[in-house]
This record gives sequence, C-alpha cells and structure tokens, in this order.
Amino acid sequence: MIVVMGIGRCGTTVMAQLLMALGFDSHGHLEIFRELPHEVLRAEGYEWPELVKGTGTLVVGLNRWIESGKWDVEVIILCTRELESAARSMSHWKRNSGTYKGLSREDYVARIHEEVSLGHVQAREQIAQSGKRCVEITFPRSILDKEYCYAAVCEAVGHIKRRQFNAAWKKVVKPSQSRFGG
Repeated sequence: MIVVMGIGRCGTTVMAQLLMALGFDSHGHLEIFRELPHEVLRAEGYEWPELVKGTGTLVVGLNRWIESGKWDVEVIILCTRELESAARSMSHWKRNSGTYKGLSREDYVARIHEEVSLGHVQAREQIAQSGKRCVEITFPRSILDKEYCYAAVCEAVGHIKRRQFNAAWKKVVKPSQSRFGG
C-alpha cells in the first residue's frame, strides 16, 4: 500500500491524483476517510486499496490503521509545505467555513498557525513510530518542478516510464494549484 499524507493544503490531493493517473488503484476514492463510513472501513474483510490518501484523520491515526493488521504499507509519501504558506492557504480556504465563527481575525489566524504546526509535528511522529519507509515531497515545488516531482515519485514507487509520468502530469497538474503563497 502507498499512503499519501500530510497536513491540509500541502499537495496531498494532487499527489494522490497523480498516482491514480499513473495507475495506482484507490478503489475510486480520493478521500476514502470522508467518502466511506468508518463502519465500512473497519469491517472485517474490507479490502483496502493500493493507494490511500489522508490529512487530518490519517495524520493522527496512521499507526492505529497499521497496527490493526489491515494495512501492509510499502511507502508513505509525506507531503510538506513551508508552515507559513500552509497556514496562509489554510486561512484562506477556511475563512468562510464557519469553523472559526466568532473569533477575531487575529485569533482565527493564530489558531490556524497552531493547527498547521501541530499537524506537521503529528505527521512526522506517526511516521517515525511506524518505522515505514517515507519519501517527503514539498509543495508547491511538487507541482512547479516536474523533474523534482518525477524523481520523488520514482523514489517512492519505483521507476515510472518518463512518457507515462509526463502524460499523468499533463492530465493532473495545473499551475493554479500553487496559489495562496506557494
């Protein structure tokens, strides 16, 4: 199994989409933890896909899934982003969500910074505790520098033919995905 994880707004979605375009099976679920009820995911006999992507739930719960015996993780792809730009992007993204309703702008931004920083630490701790192989890939470089992304993907999953990668890249990666302070 390939696990793509990281804090929100750090490129997990585009990385999972790229791997799906390269033929890695996610059973059609980009956000499996949001798309399927936990009862289904925990059910005896549920067969996990080859590719799983997650942010919050997975960042703090990776090892519970591994220890359950249901996951045979080959590699974890940790998507990272400079914390200030991650917080700026998260602030913009959540601005109108109602999550921080009633907080002043200053308190809301401080809370986002705290969440982003804590999430990043939790992801690294989970990976260290898992003992699984990890490849880190930095956003937005992962979508601005095709050679960097190609090298990271090959390091994670093994050699991918250049033509196949280029076709997947063209299908998935859009320059607008690096907005909100790269």
